[in-house]
Amino acid sequence: MLVLNIGATLPDTPLARNGYHWLYIPDSRTGFHRVGYYSNVDPLFLPAGYRNEPGRGSFYIEMAFTGGQRPAPADESALVGQIVDELRASGLIDTVEALDPTWVDVAYTWRRPESDWFQRATDACVAQGIEPAGRYGRWSFQGIAASLKEGLLLGSVLRHA
Repeated sequence: MLVLNIGATLPDTPLARNGYHWLYIPDSRTGFHRVGYYSNVDPLFLPAGYRNEPGRGSFYIEMAFTGGQRPAPADESALVGQIVDELRASGLIDTVEALDPTWVDVAYTWRRPESDWFQRATDACVAQGIEPAGRYGRWSFQGIAASLKEGLLLGSVLRHA
């Protein structure tokens, strides 16, 4: 998967300043499938001098490749430029200030058989007073339907508590 990390100025449009954590884009011209908003999750994802500026944002763009086949460097560079152009044309970003394409070879929710990493990571979190929760706390893959179901069930429990 190509993860394109971007720091950018934002146009003054509702689409750019939406407050979402992520958007799925099923029909992008370039083939990416999700835009995530680091800075909407937490302003700490922006440099300290920009955290109170609504016209700045940090994002990730995800694009999967069949069989994990990474494009050649020149093709990847051209693709990054096309993605940036598409984001600008769609009104999601304005000026790119930082750009870092990263290749992720293995899905972040996979675990190797017999690995105790999950338990060690959970124990380290608990030792710091952090209680792992949700799909990341369980270190498991979860699609959007399961996420919606979990949210609705939790909301129901909280309303009746």
